[in-house]
Amino acid sequence: ASLLFKYTDGNGPDDTKLLGGAELQESLSTGEQRVFYLLNIIFQIETRRKLNKNQLVIVDDIADSFDYKNKYAIIEYLKDVLDDPHFFMIVLTHNFDFYKTIKSRLGAKINHQGNWTSIRKAGEIELTIGEKRDVFPNLRSNYDSCDFTFIACIPFVRNLIEFTIGDENNQYLLLTSLLHMKPERADKGIVKTEDLTIQSVLDIFNSTFQQTKTKVNSTDKVYDLILVKAEEISNLADGNPLDIKYKICISIGIRLLAEKFMITKITDPNFHNHILKKVTGQVVEKYRNKFPTETDNIAILDRVNLMTAENIHVNSFMYEPLMDLTDDHLKTLYKDV
Repeated sequence: ASLLFKYTDGNGPDDTKLLGGAELQESLSTGEQRVFYLLNIIFQIETRRKLNKNQLVIVDDIADSFDYKNKYAIIEYLKDVLDDPHFFMIVLTHNFDFYKTIKSRLGAKINHQGNWTSIRKAGEIELTIGEKRDVFPNLRSNYDSCDFTFIACIPFVRNLIEFTIGDENNQYLLLTSLLHMKPERADKGIVKTEDLTIQSVLDIFNSTFQQTKTKVNSTDKVYDLILVKAEEISNLADGNPLDIKYKICISIGIRLLAEKFMITKITDPNFHNHILKKVTGQVVEKYRNKFPTETDNIAILDRVNLMTAENIHVNSFMYEPLMDLTDDHLKTLYKDV
């Protein structure tokens, strides 16, 4: 039987109506339809609880479009459902925050052998066991031993400094010069992007994380390291999954190459005099105005602006955009650039 809801508008005898089915759907907003859909799911589950038979529930991004209070309420409800020994559940999501909350709140009800990451390959989807640890402790502990992790820490530490100290201090500005192509900042004692050394960045990481780590390639230039590692990532065989640190690294490489290309071609002295304040979108727009007939280049640069911004300015504690972007998109974009 379809659910009926009593709708009242006014106090008269004809001001109350029972709505259900298609008629109800037509009268609801999109948000209300999602709530109605969720109520139907709860109704189905509660009905099946009474059967005392094994039930498999598959949940696919159930919390999308809800605010955080309701997301947490939904997760708590799923937890209650799993208290019933007859209920088993597969939870699918591309929302990194929802995934992290599921891991923490469902606790002993899940284990890491039941925590899977999907990898799209030619003609198939492969499942691999997901990370036991959160991404941030890994970044913090491995930046000396892994060059990919070292590069991935650049936007992460930059955001930490922005949130805790502000965006006018030298450490923040130096790391910014590795996310955008910037000239020398003589007043701040910061060399141009291509000349920044690994040691200068390592000093900032050690200060932020209260560590004393060293790197054998400390005198090398970070810009060169980023491009070498981005190239390595772009040449990985299809089907080798790119975890978050690889996606951050190749995204930074893509944007630095794209900005260097545009800045080299734009000759307007006024533009260069104010380049310290330019972000990628503004540089792309200037290029579009200067070279309107270069439609192929503009199309690639638009993709750079679309795909890499949120990967680098990390919306830092979520990394959700990187979870959604496939490896193929980033590798193809790098090669096009």
